[in-house]
Amino acid sequence: MGIQPRPVPLQIMVCGYVVCLFPHYWNIRVEDVSSRSRADMVILHSGQVFILEFKVTRGKNRTKVVQQTIEQIQNKKCADKYRKRKEPIHLVGIAFDSEDGNIADFKATMP
Repeated sequence: MGIQPRPVPLQIMVCGYVVCLFPHYWNIRVEDVSSRSRADMVILHSGQVFILEFKVTRGKNRTKVVQQTIEQIQNKKCADKYRKRKEPIHLVGIAFDSEDGNIADFKATMP
């Protein structure tokens, strides 16, 4: 009757993989905080800013969920912190399937 390990949320695993695979090539910020919001991940690379939001979904609503991730980034004004850089900003929403852990859908746009 020992302590049972808790499952690691999929979003944390993805952030961990990205940070471990590309630490020297990209400037990666996980749970990037501003005065008004917090983005799941921000990647600064090659004069561009990528703001990522992750969600876990199940079933057929994945397109709706991935659209909600983009809207969440926009509503929380996550890009405002990076506008002074005068670099292209990309908003990326990624929905993961809760059953198999694969990417179910994604969308990228510019504000």
